Amino acid sequence: MKWQVFALCAALTSNATPAVAAATLDNASVAAALDRAAERKNPSRDDVPAVRVSGSLEPWLAAGLHAARLEKKTRDRARDLSALAASLRRAAALESAPSISTPRDVGGVVKKILSDPAYAVEHAGPPVQQKESWLDIILKRLADLWSKLLGRAAESGSSSVVVGDIIAVVAVAAAAAALIYLIVRIALMLLARRARSRGEERIGTEIAIPVDPDVSYAAARRAASEGAYGNAVALLFQAALVVLDRSGRIAYDPARTAGEYRRAVRQTAVRAASPFDELARAFTDVAYADKNATEREWTSADASYSAFAPLVGIRQ
Repeated sequence: MKWQVFALCAALTSNATPAVAAATLDNASVAAALDRAAERKNPSRDDVPAVRVSGSLEPWLAAGLHAARLEKKTRDRARDLSALAASLRRAAALESAPSISTPRDVGGVVKKILSDPAYAVEHAGPPVQQKESWLDIILKRLADLWSKLLGRAAESGSSSVVVGDIIAVVAVAAAAAALIYLIVRIALMLLARRARSRGEERIGTEIAIPVDPDVSYAAARRAASEGAYGNAVALLFQAALVVLDRSGRIAYDPARTAGEYRRAVRQTAVRAASPFDELARAFTDVAYADKNATEREWTSADASYSAFAPLVGIRQ
């Protein structure tokens, strides 16, 4: 019985962790002690320092040290100690940082900030009255005539309900037809004026295959010299289609879209796909997106065609 009591006491003594008085240090000193413990090769439970800090961080530090002692792997214990040390260093840096106090003269600080040139703005004047366009004037006059017509119809139809209904229906139909006709005429006039100003009346017409792509290229250069850059880009695209047709790679098809041509070029002439994509994109912008072509866009399209034609090769 005595030997059993002695063995139990020896086991309890060997498993018990010796009680060490924890030293109270500042945040920086505790962080340095934790860094030294973490830098050891295989920090054990006994290597975890028994340290304390003053203030509200003490419960957090005690919980962190306890969790580090309970880690089974030394690598995890070292990682926990390094994390605790980093947090304490940040806390020490915040303690040593100068305090930010609220300025006493708040109004003076605000005036100083607003006096910076970056905050200087011009006072907005009264809004400038916009001049009415000719379309607004026409629509306003039509509205006035319509109101007068309805007023007279109401006066003449007040004596007879049937006559009033007939007049109202005829008036509404006539006004709707006149408005639709006016809108169509204005739209056609604007489109014709824009085409004349750009010199691109032929854009959108069916492309006919010339005998030689040089014919289309020469026509494109003439159009560009005259300032019709959109028409010149369209002629370059026409020349590219002729090159594809004469090379035997892609037969000309007027029903094929620019996107379909681009996919076909990627399949039959991979090396020429990149410059052809740029040329087709320029043609699409000019022919379908109603975009005014500039000399810069013509120069870019011309360079794309010059790079595209040799890569395709013309089979005689």
